[in-house]
Amino acid sequence: MGLPLSTARLALRPFTPDDGADLYPILVCGFDDLRLERMVAVAEPRNRACLRVLEELGMTLVGPLFCYGADLIEHALTAAARGSGNPGARL
Repeated sequence: MGLPLSTARLALRPFTPDDGADLYPILVCGFDDLRLERMVAVAEPRNRACLRVLEELGMTLVGPLFCYGADLIEHALTAAARGSGNPGARL
């Protein structure tokens, strides 16, 4: 089973700070359809709007990460946390 085309397009386009609500379908697809145990996201430390959206999605701070040739901040959400009253549980 693949990603629905609309979800795949959303996942591949550049992120904007207004994308919070638009990212819920990706989390739903990842946890419900693909049955992933954990989903992660990375953002540049100076991109406060993106970091705020990740937190609003229920993702928790993992920490700094050097990835894609840059210093980034990693956030994660687990399937267990999503179903335990975590803000991401409203998906």
